[in-house]
Amino acid sequence: MSRKKAKHLYHPTEIAIAGYSGSGKTTLICQLLNIWRNSYRVAYIKHDAHRFVMDRPGKDTSLAWQAGAEQVFIADQEHFASLSRGTSSMFQQRSMSRDFDFALVEGHKASKIPKLLFWNPELKPMVNNGEITEVLAWIGEPNEHPDPEGGLPYFRRDDVAAIAHFIAQNWQEVLQGKPLSGLVLTGGQSSRMGQDKALLRYGDKPQAQVAFDLLEQNLEEVYISSRPGQWQGTPLAELPQISDRFEGFGPMGGILSAMLAFPERSWLVVACDLPRLDPNTIERLINERQATQLATCYRSLHDGLPEPLCAIYESRMKERLFEALGQGIHCPRKVLIHSASKVLELGESNTLENINYQSEYQAFKEQGALT
Repeated sequence: MSRKKAKHLYHPTEIAIAGYSGSGKTTLICQLLNIWRNSYRVAYIKHDAHRFVMDRPGKDTSLAWQAGAEQVFIADQEHFASLSRGTSSMFQQRSMSRDFDFALVEGHKASKIPKLLFWNPELKPMVNNGEITEVLAWIGEPNEHPDPEGGLPYFRRDDVAAIAHFIAQNWQEVLQGKPLSGLVLTGGQSSRMGQDKALLRYGDKPQAQVAFDLLEQNLEEVYISSRPGQWQGTPLAELPQISDRFEGFGPMGGILSAMLAFPERSWLVVACDLPRLDPNTIERLINERQATQLATCYRSLHDGLPEPLCAIYESRMKERLFEALGQGIHCPRKVLIHSASKVLELGESNTLENINYQSEYQAFKEQGALT
């Protein structure tokens, strides 16, 4: 099932169910969604070649629409909906389903979206001559197998479980194709500490080196995020570096710099001021990673909010982080709060306690917390 990944239209793990009108696309899609309802958060996207109506005549939003509103939006505690005039832009299409695990598209048989195609004799030559591309499999009646020489899988339309497994396997292959790398954030000014926190020693190594070594136990590639030339002449100079492209934006600048340097990677990000960080905390984060979400992180013991500086940021989180910057939001915690994230409970562990001030550093060393 390996294939070259084309640029997505709606979602990085999108798949279309395509075919002629009346072939059974909607029936199959509803059966698939019912199978996945407790496993995945799936976005359903309909490509309609005809005009459609989504509102109820006489309701407030319908009246506002008829009066000339270019967009109407309605929300309650459980749902929200929007209807706009005109054609959706590329940016709107790629952002509207970002917080969902996968996207299932109905139609779009002429697009480059990977697709399962309902069998029709008229479609086979269109597939053979390249007019229809990215076909993963055929779907048809139980008593036919129209393309035995074409090498494509064939599913009976009533074998919904097998189709669901095939699609989910394809989604997982796309996700597994995103390598996970490590990033130690060291580019801050350490203004509260009065000296670089990355070089502080709680044992026999600078803390940034300790964090680097922890990540390297589980990941093939690990980098230090730093300002250009920041660690020249220090023990950290020999470690692989990613220079901040966004100085002055705090941790988000370092995370985005890594995402731009290697766009297809996801990142396990840790701060350099976590002296209690241990292998178990890192290993659990990796083992319980939910790659269908935008991030996997821990819940803070102090305020119950997501901890942004020991977290996995999936590659498609890049667009959300840039969106936040465009809105003047520089805090990765705020982005996690408002994004689809898997949040793990720390229990009673204090492994994510950070050290920001000289008084905290001295007290920590005097207590002999690390020897």
